[in-house]
Amino acid sequence: METIEAGPLDPRLEVFEEGLFRGCHSVGIITGQSRYNALIRVSRSFADLLASLGVGSTMYSLLEPSDVEAMFEALQARRHAFYVSMQAWGYHFQHQGTSVFALARAPLISALGDPPGYHRDRLREVPKGMAIGVQKSDDIEPARQFLTNPTPVISWSLSSAPGPAAVRPWSERPYPFAFLGSAPDVGGVTAKRMELSATHGSIFDEALEIVESSPSRDTREVVREAFERRSMGGTEVGLAVTTLTSLVEVWMRNAKRARIVRRIRRRPLWLFGDGWGKEFGNQSNLRIIEANYPTGFEGMEQVQVALNIFPTNHDLGHDRLELAFMAGATLVSDRAPGLAGFEQARMAFGFDARDEKLDDVLDAIFADPAELEATALRGSRWNTGPSLYTYECLLPIFDAALLILARTDLGAL
Repeated sequence: METIEAGPLDPRLEVFEEGLFRGCHSVGIITGQSRYNALIRVSRSFADLLASLGVGSTMYSLLEPSDVEAMFEALQARRHAFYVSMQAWGYHFQHQGTSVFALARAPLISALGDPPGYHRDRLREVPKGMAIGVQKSDDIEPARQFLTNPTPVISWSLSSAPGPAAVRPWSERPYPFAFLGSAPDVGGVTAKRMELSATHGSIFDEALEIVESSPSRDTREVVREAFERRSMGGTEVGLAVTTLTSLVEVWMRNAKRARIVRRIRRRPLWLFGDGWGKEFGNQSNLRIIEANYPTGFEGMEQVQVALNIFPTNHDLGHDRLELAFMAGATLVSDRAPGLAGFEQARMAFGFDARDEKLDDVLDAIFADPAELEATALRGSRWNTGPSLYTYECLLPIFDAALLILARTDLGAL
């Protein structure tokens, strides 16, 4: 748990002067992924922004049981005027069927960086009147279809995607084939698994086996059912379901990432991110750059061909797809529903992550450099704009969200 202290309230932040936020000095920020994830950096940037305006904040990681408990205590004490989550984390906290945020009358703002389908399960549990989904303007209606309750959806659009003339020429990119992301288990997921109690450990193992054998199953539902089979319920179990769900999903992502990278043996692959050298340093086809992990557009514009690995087999979208298209890199990805349309439009190449002859598949894809470059050009024309992975999006998003929440009648909830 990380706390940022701030000084006296800055009178320039008008939203804190009126109505709901009069006298507010604290905001809760919920994160859900490892400490190396880009969203954590975005969350910290928002915390810094609040601090510069005289508003303190506390960050709660859903991967840390102690943080989850501290957040629940903060809700009960009404310590924060409102909460912010990146990627819809936190919606599924329930107490006897009611959102803990609704019980505490604490508004929850969510900023979604990926396509709404990626968050479909979380968005279905948005508490009535208590949260605002934030999406890019062309994704508003897809987001609404997943919302069970009427929920305000703020739209924003800062600029259009860079056109083909705005990106670095494909032939001048220094990295022919690269993956941007931290190494498996950098976030210490194995250590967290070992710290689980015997009961939670058995639930973790059971849920992992079910989800891996049945990719269409929702992880959280599988975990919840495992608790119910043991006749366990209550607030504490609700918090444990959230923690174990995140742990299982990160574990699956790490295992899949490691499996694919290990099976790329002939194709030279550059790995950008933390922790790769520890476990993969002896794999001769890999070039590992652990310093200055390049995120977002700045990293992808250096790459000719970008490797994407979906966290799970049923994902509908992921940030690396968007970043590759924006920067003009050719996208090569394992297949999931989110890739189908792009592959059919010849904007990306797909492969079966279970194919044991992955080297042969990649050799076939790389055999036609002209088609690789043409695919990159088609992808760069995809209509997208800056995502949450670029910090300049933060201020207009939350400025709009706070203004709406400041006029929300919590007494009517």
